[in-house]
Amino acid sequence: MTDEHPGISGVLSSDAFKDFKKEWRSFLDNFGDFVVKTEFPLYRIPDALLKHLSDWINPQDLEIETAFTELCNRFHSVGVLPDRVIPYTLLAPIESIELSAEDYEELNWDKTMTLGQTNSSIRNAGK
Repeated sequence: MTDEHPGISGVLSSDAFKDFKKEWRSFLDNFGDFVVKTEFPLYRIPDALLKHLSDWINPQDLEIETAFTELCNRFHSVGVLPDRVIPYTLLAPIESIELSAEDYEELNWDKTMTLGQTNSSIRNAGK
């Protein structure tokens, strides 16, 4: 598949996300009447903001926005173009690491926190 949007950085073909096409079709089967067809990106609403929208939009729109955000989250995406995911690597889960005692000492971090506190902070930063 050729890149139809070469000027948009970070846009990958849905071939890179094989399951996306299937899930996108399912989303459109359920909510397609409410999705505006456009050549421009359709962006998800960030999770933190989505939680506050129940007082501002009707339940049907909230259901659609929530389903779209969940779809994007599964593909570490900020949105879609027609049949394309717009990935954002900072949304992808990070691999958990454990700092060894040797590395901890070499970094001289022992003056501010213990090795256990440091590893706990590293784990929490990835959440």
